[in-house]
Amino acid sequence: MERMLANNFEEYGDAGDSAEGEEMGLEEESEPPDEKLLLFKCIVGGDWERLAEIFKASEDASSLAESTNDHGIPIQCYACILGRTRCLTILLDQGADKDVRYSPHGLMLQHLAASWGHVECLTYLLEKGFDEFAISDIGTIPFAEAVQNRQPIAEWFLLKNT
Repeated sequence: MERMLANNFEEYGDAGDSAEGEEMGLEEESEPPDEKLLLFKCIVGGDWERLAEIFKASEDASSLAESTNDHGIPIQCYACILGRTRCLTILLDQGADKDVRYSPHGLMLQHLAASWGHVECLTYLLEKGFDEFAISDIGTIPFAEAVQNRQPIAEWFLLKNT
């Protein structure tokens, strides 16, 4: 095992050497992280308090609320996929598009929450007046998304609340 580690070390070199480290782009000083990246990290970690702080400190909160990640997923869709209800609340309060459709099937926020089984998000969205019978670009309603993705608690919730 030690021999394998030694061979790997020799093969890849020591990234800590100053000349090689600079060539590899490993400078000691790094730029502060981009606000959009921080937003997505807050959502992944469920850190709604930090998310609120970022919006409070931002000069252009409305454009931040319309952020997308590297894969083109709108930030509010990302919050629904992960079931981050408090984060979603902050995003929508900051002006994130409530009618956004996530490609390729044109799923809306309520479809995403149903398909991932996030009942707390569904509850919030329905309380805010989102349509439980909204039709996606492929002709499904949130209940159908819950059924298709085997989310029995979301199915039950949508049946009970329609």
